[in-house]
Amino acid sequence: KTAAYVNGGYHGEDFNADLSGINYRFLGNNESGINLSAFVVANPGFNASDADILQGMKDRKISGDLGLNADIKLGRGTLSSKFQHDVTGVYDGYQADITYYQPMNIGFADFVPYAGVHYYSKDFVNYYAGVSKSDATNERAAYTGDGAFAYKAGYALVIPVTEHLDITQATGYSRLSSDMADSPLIDSNNQWVTTLGVSYSF
Repeated sequence: KTAAYVNGGYHGEDFNADLSGINYRFLGNNESGINLSAFVVANPGFNASDADILQGMKDRKISGDLGLNADIKLGRGTLSSKFQHDVTGVYDGYQADITYYQPMNIGFADFVPYAGVHYYSKDFVNYYAGVSKSDATNERAAYTGDGAFAYKAGYALVIPVTEHLDITQATGYSRLSSDMADSPLIDSNNQWVTTLGVSYSF
């Protein structure tokens, strides 16, 4: 599926806010070995009209999580860990993540490969990927999952065009564990996302 989106916001030294979320660093700075921050982020919902397999199901709402993030400098990169919990009462579960980022300059651009693992609690899996008995059909079996992992790797490539203008291309791959991938709403264990963007800062 291909889509276009527009984002905008404020990015400062310790506080960032845009359409993807809000983040506040309350311990550390850019030179510190450890940084701690709090963040708010949304999880997208979906409508029954978004795909054929969803026809007749109840819509899933957008949810909001409050979380804590710890970044630890490790070698030339950063080990980033996150824990976040639903605060909107939509799925009443949590997520956790640990990812290692290795930024490097390759002359014409900054290249940031990463690898990590993300955990989705049972409540998240069953709200967003579960199928209740009332939503089950001949083509869509009832499904109840458990906590699930997503093993991920990818990169971001940031190409500066001018002092204020950057082009960013990113690609990410995730391998879902069977507790989520076995849902009839998910067509494959293997998930790919590729983005191309232009950003302007002032």
